[in-house]
Amino acid sequence: MPIFQVYTEDTTKKSDTIVLREEQLEAIKEAKKAFGIKDEKKGKKEEEDLKAKLYLKFLWNAKMRFGKTLCALQLAKEAGFQRTLIVTHRPVVDDGWEKDFHKVFDNATGEKYSYGRKTESEQAGGNFYQLEKAVNGSGHSHYVFFVSMQYLRLSSLVREGGDTDKLKADILNNNWDFVVVDEAHEGTRTSLGERVIKKLSKPNTRMLHLSGTPFNLYDDFKDGEIYTWDYIMEQKAKQEWAVKHPNEPNPYAELPTMKIFTYDLGKLVRGEGLVDEDAGFKFSEFFRTWTGNPRNDRAPMPDGAKGRFVHEEAVKQFLELLCKKDDTSNYPFSTDEYRKAFKHTLWVVPGVREAKALKALLEEHNVFKRFKIVNVAGNSDDDEARDDALDAVNTAIGEVPEQTHTITISCGRLTTGTTVRPWTAVFYLKGSEMTSAATYMQTIFRVQTPYHTADGRMKAECYVFDFAPDRSLKMLVETAKFSNKAQGKKNVKTMTTDEEDLETMREFLSFCPVISLEGGQMVQFDDKKLFAQLQSVLIDRIALNGFNDNALYNTEYLMSLDKAAIDKLIQMGETIAKTTNMEKP
Repeated sequence: MPIFQVYTEDTTKKSDTIVLREEQLEAIKEAKKAFGIKDEKKGKKEEEDLKAKLYLKFLWNAKMRFGKTLCALQLAKEAGFQRTLIVTHRPVVDDGWEKDFHKVFDNATGEKYSYGRKTESEQAGGNFYQLEKAVNGSGHSHYVFFVSMQYLRLSSLVREGGDTDKLKADILNNNWDFVVVDEAHEGTRTSLGERVIKKLSKPNTRMLHLSGTPFNLYDDFKDGEIYTWDYIMEQKAKQEWAVKHPNEPNPYAELPTMKIFTYDLGKLVRGEGLVDEDAGFKFSEFFRTWTGNPRNDRAPMPDGAKGRFVHEEAVKQFLELLCKKDDTSNYPFSTDEYRKAFKHTLWVVPGVREAKALKALLEEHNVFKRFKIVNVAGNSDDDEARDDALDAVNTAIGEVPEQTHTITISCGRLTTGTTVRPWTAVFYLKGSEMTSAATYMQTIFRVQTPYHTADGRMKAECYVFDFAPDRSLKMLVETAKFSNKAQGKKNVKTMTTDEEDLETMREFLSFCPVISLEGGQMVQFDDKKLFAQLQSVLIDRIALNGFNDNALYNTEYLMSLDKAAIDKLIQMGETIAKTTNMEKP
């Protein structure tokens, strides 16, 4: 597993100069076009466009590590927006936004740019009212203000019985030129989230939605309102750079290639009740802990066992397996070489109690006790107060990551919108076949962040170790199908074909090999085997959603039906709907 390679630094770059890649420039260009912003008249809007829509919106469907924050701020700069609001469900990303703000605006000439945020003290980073006063007093003043979705949705303007805090109301009522919804797939689909977005949207407001996994909001955007850049596109650009740009430094070289290893934990560890015939291996049962409550424990709790795993011997067996040395299985901590490659990793588990129990067991293990175990699960599953979690991880890794070893345990924190560059692998130890594809992809791409070591090497590869093979393959198939949907909308297509799905998966596997442990051997998946999983995904979706699943229908054919046929279809749907809650035989 040669994760690190020698890195030749591009000496043509200056530390204070931003050099955007071609796709980043294209994303900005497409958004400006949709917003009606012309280069010769920055910040102006044609009157007919203002009348056409309540507000203009655009989606950057761009993979994690694309550089969406930097590009959004560059767009704000080029457009000349005076009032820019960043709103997100992940407040921990504030530091990243502020750092990119300084990269974009610190060298601006002739204009004044400021950054502010809503914090507990409110003063840190710039006060909202002071920023507003500066803008109102000068046409050369601009500001970017950061606020969390959680904060705004407490206002009485968006929720019944909410508070009457003046600052919340003034932020919601402000006439924003530009609103950026970061991690737009989170926190915007609830009724409160939708009200916040609607309240922020004024007739002259341009709204940019950022997401690497917009599975749940994609249908809200029309042709011409979406820019897509995915993992396949990135790795293609990386591969083709030398041919298209000989003798030029490759800007994609530092973006690691991902590899996925799958192991069926149900076949590797033993324990009563760990495998369900329908759902497969049950991580929630495997990591279940003693609570001291007889009803929850379903058995008398041994003395001193509270907080420890019910199936502790099975979990210990699993940890031993990760360190087992053989010639075929490539277990991630089985050799000194592998342990050096995986000095810093992220482990995702079902919940808070499970994280605490796993930390205790790792610290008792002969191999893992050499690692600093950082439990960022906290005291609950709430992701709101997470600043301390990122600080704890960075502190444990230290200023020289090559000299330390850490394992970060999480049940959700730090799996979206955060950057920990030294991470080289993620261990996915939660969920099932029904795991959200968005959650899964957001999590595994945490480890694809570029990273350069102090001795001149770079992270060339990153790894995912998934212990529910069916789940991992289905997530990849869903993602490939969504990628085709994105390209289909761009090319004015209403649905993808099996051939297009197969080609997309073939390309994905060429850039992200999937290797599975089967019969004691590591076997690499081909496109046909992964394609077979597509049929399983569709069957599961239809079984879950019934006749409401769009996978059952040919959209083009439905659009051509006459009124009589549509009425019959609606009548049939109403009849079927009455049977959806019947018990299964």
